[in-house]
Amino acid sequence: ERSFMSSRCVPHAHHWKLVAGSEWGTRLSNEEMASCVRVEYGLCAAPVELMGEKCGLCNKVNLARDPAHFLTCQKTRAKEIIKRHNMVSQSFATACRLLGHHVTVEPKRLDQHDAMRVDLDITLRLKRVLADVTVRCSTSKSPDAVLEQANRDKEKKYKEKAREAGAAFVPLAFDAFGGASKEAEAFIQRMGREGVPRDSNVSVQQVIRTLWQEISVAIHRFNGQAMLRGVRGSGLRVAADGE
Repeated sequence: ERSFMSSRCVPHAHHWKLVAGSEWGTRLSNEEMASCVRVEYGLCAAPVELMGEKCGLCNKVNLARDPAHFLTCQKTRAKEIIKRHNMVSQSFATACRLLGHHVTVEPKRLDQHDAMRVDLDITLRLKRVLADVTVRCSTSKSPDAVLEQANRDKEKKYKEKAREAGAAFVPLAFDAFGGASKEAEAFIQRMGREGVPRDSNVSVQQVIRTLWQEISVAIHRFNGQAMLRGVRGSGLRVAADGE
């Protein structure tokens, strides 16, 4: 329970609650917002008395004991969780371009022996950086421990390959409730420090602030969608916006 609450109190976990979205990248639907707020307070995505005891998607997990189950359920990982990851990657790519950095999303594989690819190939002041995004759910361990393990996993997978390609490797690890690893935060700061906005009417600070907002909203948008699909799959109809 302590880990569950601490993941909502780390820096940057709050952005999704403060954004008044004027466009899709910074907007949540009413039902996505409601689902995320419930889990924020340690509740299931819908009143537990209206739902079955077990997840209606995987039929394995006791929902009352794991309010965030739909964020890790095998049945949501193939759709909503992948989309969550991809949207965070795209937010980085957009910010890089606005700051004048060259970036390629999902570049060609790193060598001819396997199909391994990173999410982002970025050039910062003529220095090549390969970066890979991961979003992990920290409901049973502290957010720091989960993100540190995520960094180790990514470095084990990609660091040597990046070195062979003449690039540095940066893991971009985020918590499923919006927090970020120290490495991800440092890299975002570097993006701003070494960037020159292409649009003279947009400042570095505006680009970085928007990036944090888009990351947080992207995570919570697909969190909300995963939870809503789990709720419906567990036998409860949820009203859509406008109903």
